[in-house]
Amino acid sequence: MKNIFLIFLGLIFISFSCKKKENEINEPNKNPHNATVMGIGLDCGDAYVIKFNNNVSGLPVNSASNRYYELNLPDEFKIDGMTVYIEFRAPENEEGMLCTTMGASYPQIYITTVE
Repeated sequence: MKNIFLIFLGLIFISFSCKKKENEINEPNKNPHNATVMGIGLDCGDAYVIKFNNNVSGLPVNSASNRYYELNLPDEFKIDGMTVYIEFRAPENEEGMLCTTMGASYPQIYITTVE
């Protein structure tokens, strides 16, 4: 009986101690931000590089001057040098894209709204 109790207690402890790791950005960013469409990236198909202005909160950590690969940017906004206001979130697992290692490596963001 003591062994059953210890096993049961151990299972309860294990089930409550496990946590799912959350993404760096798990909620859509509700504030539109100033950003510039830099141009098509070198190694992620037809994905464009977006450069955010400084002081944008909620972005994944990036040491490449606030540049990110876009996911879900409408074609009418894929113009080099265009200034846009966007809302974004982290991409879900099935939304991410695979890139080669030819060009610079930037994190990916999923665009929810663009103006």
